[in-house]
Amino acid sequence: MIFSELKKQFQQPDNSVIKLLWINSLVFFSIRIIAVLLELFYLPKVQHAGEVFLTPYIQLDDNLLGLLYHPWTLLTTIFSHWDFMHLALNMLMLYFVGQMFSTEFGDRRLLGLYIVGGLGANVFYLIVQNVLPYYIEDHSVILGASGAVTSLLIGLATVFPNREVSLFLLLRIKFVWLAVITVGLSVISVTGNNGGGEVCHLGGALIGFIFGKLYQNGTDITKPVSSILSFFEKFIKPHSKIKVSYSSYRQEKTNTSKSNYPPQQTQKNAVTQQMIDAILDKLKVSGYTSLSKEEKRMLFEYSKQ
Repeated sequence: MIFSELKKQFQQPDNSVIKLLWINSLVFFSIRIIAVLLELFYLPKVQHAGEVFLTPYIQLDDNLLGLLYHPWTLLTTIFSHWDFMHLALNMLMLYFVGQMFSTEFGDRRLLGLYIVGGLGANVFYLIVQNVLPYYIEDHSVILGASGAVTSLLIGLATVFPNREVSLFLLLRIKFVWLAVITVGLSVISVTGNNGGGEVCHLGGALIGFIFGKLYQNGTDITKPVSSILSFFEKFIKPHSKIKVSYSSYRQEKTNTSKSNYPPQQTQKNAVTQQMIDAILDKLKVSGYTSLSKEEKRMLFEYSKQ
């Protein structure tokens, strides 16, 4: 039942938010189950054995030498969590921001910025940890999707600063102020207990801001990632195996029925439907803001039919 529902969710197009929620949740429970098994059967005498022996292979260490041994942690850390509350808060924010981001920019661009923002946030974290004197002698590691989610929020606020959203169903706040509060809280917390994590948040915010500004100028920094994802999607996406054949009687009947309509009207309907399909495809990939005034008008007229 669970596996069939999971398969169904991943086969559906244009639901990257749900896919990311599933991936992060499955990775979290897989990590914790493996950790419990390690402590129960293999390392029962070692305190927190699962965390000690498992997390180094998925979390990002600020030690550049350690990164050479575990380079994949630049990517795995943005899909992994150790603490349940950390996972819950990040996924709540991802769902809240992701739905709006996908509507405005398109589903594929959301997934692209999640990855670009997460990687950029991790690189920013490594630079700060190894350059600023305050952090050089203070070893730290990071784990979680906070940087990636922050990039989505700031990217949305950069392009639509005056767009209002409902917060906790009580307070309406503009995106620009939500972004200012998010960044401000991270700035005043960079010397706290979770200083490395706050630095990662700021890195994600920087990538989101860069995305928004370049997007307004016609440049999309998520295109390379989107192209890579499209390439692999061709091998994963199932192809229809159903073959349709028509008998000569059915074909003759179809041709006869077509002749009952004026040729000019049939051609007009076909062209209109083709144009609407193209607009819908563009809407799915690039979001509503990418449509021209004429395309929006045609879509509106079509919706009234």
